[in-house]
Amino acid sequence: AGDGTFSQPVLRPARRHRKGLPPPTAVAADFRVLFTGTSSASSSEYRNVSGAWLNPDTSSMGGCLVDCGEGTVGQLFRRFGYEKTNELLRHLRAIFLTHRHFDHHGGMLGLCARREEAFALVGERCPPPLPIYTPASLLPWLFSAVELFSLNVDVLKLSTENLAMAASSLGLQRVRAVGVEHGIPHAFGYVFAHSDWKVVFSGDTIPTPAIYNIKKPTLLIHEATFPHSQRAEARTRWHSTTQQAVDVAKTCNAQHLIMTHFSSRNTHLPDPFSLARKGGRVYAHDLMEVRRSTLPALVPASKCAATMLASVQKPVLPSTAFVDEFEEF
Repeated sequence: AGDGTFSQPVLRPARRHRKGLPPPTAVAADFRVLFTGTSSASSSEYRNVSGAWLNPDTSSMGGCLVDCGEGTVGQLFRRFGYEKTNELLRHLRAIFLTHRHFDHHGGMLGLCARREEAFALVGERCPPPLPIYTPASLLPWLFSAVELFSLNVDVLKLSTENLAMAASSLGLQRVRAVGVEHGIPHAFGYVFAHSDWKVVFSGDTIPTPAIYNIKKPTLLIHEATFPHSQRAEARTRWHSTTQQAVDVAKTCNAQHLIMTHFSSRNTHLPDPFSLARKGGRVYAHDLMEVRRSTLPALVPASKCAATMLASVQKPVLPSTAFVDEFEEF
């Protein structure tokens, strides 16, 4: 299809409302995003590898995961505790994978196994299959892993038909996968659209028209692996810099920008006081949770959090300093 998705038929039949999952409720004008990991390639002292939980229904613990790096389940337990995490896993409606690099899906099998344990705790030994929407390059590995570990999941190739089914299960108007540029085949970002809002995940990519041609997202979550002073390395590794993420947000007229996927070499937060000088953008940190209703207050709140966290982070060499060099956004 023209948006970078595939048009092949569903690989496994999947039902709109699976036994054990209630039909989606009316999705509110609000949404929640929790960052379970904000590091690139490998975890660091302060950041786990990639993952985010998007819940378009703030009245429940349902929603979906966009990527699921190693340690995602542990992060959910840290944020929600034992009971709420099990509830979230029982109501989880889908996992969306962006590409085949292991830091973006290394925690998925463990999470699926933990989900089955969560169902067993309430007496359900045969949980409903969990849909996993994946690029084609991950299909052989996923089919082998699911069979090896006997996990109750539906592995679904990205297609217009499958994503329409995903949108229905989440109570959204549309879920779209857009092909991005990461130096490998089948790398994607995602657009989750409701009548009142639009959330865009860039996935791993250099600045690409597939993302900056998406007009007026409510929230753009864009990778910013390197500071702009390392833009040559960013281009070589098919990643974006902080300034490039800001430029993409400007081009698509995003209402809010949150940057994530920082190089694990840069273990500290950027200059916390820069957030006071320059508004409209935020650096994600692990277990940071945002809602649409709180986005306008996010920059001053992040400045406060960054100031507190900066005091406990180790100094780094100037060569790895994450210098805030942005223009206004």
